[in-house]
Amino acid sequence: MITCKEYFDWYERAKHRMLDSGHYASEPTFLFIDREGITWGTPSDLQDWEFCPENWCGGDIVRNYIYEHLETLQLPGYDCRWYHIDDEWRVFFFSDSHFYEIGWYKSRGRTDFIRKDGNPITMGEYVDLYNALAPCEPLQERMA
Repeated sequence: MITCKEYFDWYERAKHRMLDSGHYASEPTFLFIDREGITWGTPSDLQDWEFCPENWCGGDIVRNYIYEHLETLQLPGYDCRWYHIDDEWRVFFFSDSHFYEIGWYKSRGRTDFIRKDGNPITMGEYVDLYNALAPCEPLQERMA
């Protein structure tokens, strides 16, 4: 299980590895921003950061997990559906009380949206989703 702080610290390390590699023309943009649009903060407010639609190589660990476990994908207490048509990916998790929707194009570096109950997901909700999907998965070295 990971925390928002561990996720943020992992992203910062991964981002610096990407930049140091010299293989990327543009700087990565994190999957989450704070309400003012500033990409820094203190660990206590990270859980409230909101999904950033302008993310690029933003460290989407849920998407990585989905790719690697697509045929056996499960979220306890939820039904799962996914489809892939013309390079568009959509994944749905739904229960009687909540609904997650994730979308992206091809396997490029940007996640188009991650919603919980129709609203952009917060980092706290995202980390909870990851922990429910992959309770024993360590954070990997690569980014999405």
